[in-house]
Amino acid sequence: MTPPISSQLSKLLKKRSSIKSSVEVIRNYVNRFNKTTQSSRQLQTRLKSLIQYISEFNEVQQSISDLDQGEEDEAARLEFEDMNMTLLADMEDMVAEMSTATVINTSHLSSASGGETVRLPMIQPPTFNGSLEDWSSFIDTFNALFHNNAQLNDVQRLHYLKSSVTGSAADIIKNFSITSENYNVAYNELVRQYENKGLTIQSHIRSLLHSPKVNAPSAVELRNLHHHVASHVRALKALGQPVQHWDAWLVTLICGQLDSITASEWQLRQDKELPSYKDLESFLAKRVTAYEVGLISNPSVEKASRAKNSNHNNKTFFTHSNEGKVVKCPICTQPHKIYSCNSFLKMSIAERKNAVAAAKLCYNCLNYGHQIKDCRLSSCPKCNKRHNSKLHEDTPSNNLLAESNCAEVDTSGSAPSSVFLAGATNVQNSDVKFNVMLSTSIIMVQDPAGNWYKCRAILDSGSQLNFITNECARRLKLLSHGNKQQFITGIGSISSSASSSFSGVRDILIEAHDLFVVGELHVQ
Repeated sequence: MTPPISSQLSKLLKKRSSIKSSVEVIRNYVNRFNKTTQSSRQLQTRLKSLIQYISEFNEVQQSISDLDQGEEDEAARLEFEDMNMTLLADMEDMVAEMSTATVINTSHLSSASGGETVRLPMIQPPTFNGSLEDWSSFIDTFNALFHNNAQLNDVQRLHYLKSSVTGSAADIIKNFSITSENYNVAYNELVRQYENKGLTIQSHIRSLLHSPKVNAPSAVELRNLHHHVASHVRALKALGQPVQHWDAWLVTLICGQLDSITASEWQLRQDKELPSYKDLESFLAKRVTAYEVGLISNPSVEKASRAKNSNHNNKTFFTHSNEGKVVKCPICTQPHKIYSCNSFLKMSIAERKNAVAAAKLCYNCLNYGHQIKDCRLSSCPKCNKRHNSKLHEDTPSNNLLAESNCAEVDTSGSAPSSVFLAGATNVQNSDVKFNVMLSTSIIMVQDPAGNWYKCRAILDSGSQLNFITNECARRLKLLSHGNKQQFITGIGSISSSASSSFSGVRDILIEAHDLFVVGELHVQ
């Protein structure tokens, strides 16, 4: 018994719609085709599919016309042919152009291989869990392996499609039984659901708004944040979004995810002008590199090291480092970097330059493994030239200016009159005859009310205690915890005492300054 005409017509119209959807998928692929990253074989496969779709469309359209003579059907045929004849010609031109370039490479590879056949590893089928951010890469790979593979039938294609999707994507097509008629319907349903540029853009922006937080400054956490933001920004740019005009909110978003130390370092480098996203991205990349090569210490590692050594005698402290690879100084062959070598620091600037050149070190960071043109660290802070500050030569006028500036610095934090402490320190005498100078810095300290004060600090990496003068504590309006007397043993067994302990500092910013040689250093 012959089915009613209306039923036949309905099936033909559905099949025609399915063919149009398949052709539209090919058109989108051609529009996104990249000659540098995609092969001509993929394009040829889609070209064969397009020719097949055009042939099927003509057959279906003829059947529709036989059942329903109308001007609308003829107009649909003309519209389809006009659109796809141009697409067909463009694809043939692209294949011909790429084939010309491939012939030379193929000939060269054939002669070099000597007729040997290389067995390539098996390609794993793509997977898709419904994430809009992964849709483009999934559908391109699936089309190349299965959808446009002429050696597969629709039953096989639907089987591979169902096995490739998980999660919400699998829910969309789970009710389609594996039959030849259901493949195009299931495939087009996935395309209709996920081929959505607007939703993809929103998905990338939501991912940016949920960027990972840097809890402690380290190469791993900073790299994760940098990679997360950069990948989504690049994806949004590829989707046509004006990311070059998003500096304000991108910088604000990233700074909100940084730890306090990295955020402070970034703020100290900025002026009143609006910083750009490119500058912040470059800053993060340099910080990651600095942590990896050990030019910046990791506070979390130092904290763990202090906790590990907390059971040792609290009157004697030793600092040691267990690294897999010990870097030996090229000057004295001891296990330290050249910029920490006393022999190197006693040399003149000219002698230091000769030593660096003889050891084939980078003039900018004094490390092995690269040249100055490839160094990613910042330039000399004194003259902004590409050399290390240990190799910087001051002119006589600059030296005089440095001495003048040093004399003008506020000394409210110097010459401690009283201190607070929670333990004791004992430094043993040594027969080694050399002097050690402690690092100093000008720091900005925030009091409990949020006001900032400039203070001078001495940075002693061997001390387990923190000290402050009475005058500085009074200016910062710190909270005193009573007058508990505590004795302190310091250099040369000189004893002193602490009268009180304080708390209440909200934040500290440290700004590095040059060190100046003084005639004497008095310890009280």
